[in-house]
Amino acid sequence: MTKKYNFGSTWLTVNYKCNNRCKWCYAKNPIETTNFDMPLDLAKSAIDLIKSLNSAGITLIGGEPTIYPHLDDVLGYGKSKNVKMGMVTNGRRLEDKIFLDNLFERGLTGVTISINGSSPEVHDGITGITGSFYQTKQAIKNCTEGGYKFTTETTICQENKDDLENILDMLFEIGVERPQFNICTRAITEDNPSTLTVYEDAKLREQLYLHAKAQEKKVKFIIPLPFCAYSPEIRKELLSTKTIYNSCQIYGGNGFVIDHNGDVLPCVRWSGYPLGNIKKQDNNIMNKTEFLEFWHNGDPKKFREKLRVYPSKECITDSDYWGDCHGGCPMLWLKYDAREEIKGINSDVTQSKGL
Repeated sequence: MTKKYNFGSTWLTVNYKCNNRCKWCYAKNPIETTNFDMPLDLAKSAIDLIKSLNSAGITLIGGEPTIYPHLDDVLGYGKSKNVKMGMVTNGRRLEDKIFLDNLFERGLTGVTISINGSSPEVHDGITGITGSFYQTKQAIKNCTEGGYKFTTETTICQENKDDLENILDMLFEIGVERPQFNICTRAITEDNPSTLTVYEDAKLREQLYLHAKAQEKKVKFIIPLPFCAYSPEIRKELLSTKTIYNSCQIYGGNGFVIDHNGDVLPCVRWSGYPLGNIKKQDNNIMNKTEFLEFWHNGDPKKFREKLRVYPSKECITDSDYWGDCHGGCPMLWLKYDAREEIKGINSDVTQSKGL
């Protein structure tokens, strides 16, 4: 059986501007220092390349893509090429139904809206913008009422860890079928005081899963954690229900990001640390053959091979899970020491903690 797509995830970082100022934002540094927009001609060339690579679709991200000046043109171009175009947004501009309707008419096929609190006190405290909670909540209601394909994403962090079940209940109440939860990781260049430990994140995920299950509803967690961080009683259930991801796309090489300047990144969190650039020395854009050679045999391959190591000796005893787990998101180990944090599936410490 052949693969349906060569790449499951492709992203375009269309800008580094944002109308929020979230404390934990992984793109905080480029937003504050660069303030760049992706040129329209580069965006179109990137769409052409991604189309030729047989990708499942494109997700627009920033910064904040709804304030990108060429958004209508990019969506229209993607639609003309029959490319599925999604978007991750803070949702503030989507409180305007006319603006939202126009995006889907132009070619948007789905949207993920970030919401990080069940009240203005929590949400606005994170975004730094008074009134952003009501705008984002209205955007979610507009998507529900408009029948648009959408989901939500909440980043678990120090500032909202006690509000998570309230957020989940609110989202279920306003019609979100399967809310997604992310975890806060540090940026490449600096620490992030909003992060939680791996085991704290896992415990909160378990509580949210059980809270949703009690209501016969579903939830989903993105960014993988080591499987051994979860309670042995619930781990298999989380995997079988596809509530957690098996492993990071970085290891498998089945997704990539094209940054605002054409840089190729393994993940949106790696801005400023490219694996290459889709622009060649003559400023022309790589074609399909050139990109696949670069991706499978060039620096991206070397990068993946460097990461495909056991982050902890405890992983070696858990080889039945290793092909899927890989020790979770590699960004975790920029802050925490995997040799200390990863306890292993069979660890007495893990079992005794109920983690």
